[in-house]
Amino acid sequence: MSLEKRLVCAHREWLGGFEPQHLKAWTDNLAADPEAALCEASVRDVMQGFGFTVEPVADLIGQGTKGALQRPDFRCSKETDAFYVEVANVSIAKATELTNLPHP
Repeated sequence: MSLEKRLVCAHREWLGGFEPQHLKAWTDNLAADPEAALCEASVRDVMQGFGFTVEPVADLIGQGTKGALQRPDFRCSKETDAFYVEVANVSIAKATELTNLPHP
């Protein structure tokens, strides 16, 4: 199984343990921007690999005055410590454009 397929399957399985809207939002993101969605899945995989408990923290209710609040992607915790992670993706196309470096 390719790394991409493994990430997609594992991330879908992980999201299945939370509110269904998290899986729907990520699946929609995967269809619209696969590179960004796979980066998010990769970061979650790495954080879990380091032994952190990882939870999605998206605003599913739309508590902001103009809809959903902007929140980090994940809350990571271990024992009594916790921190939040926002995954940001610079696309390959944008990175090559800005740096003039070649991409294979």
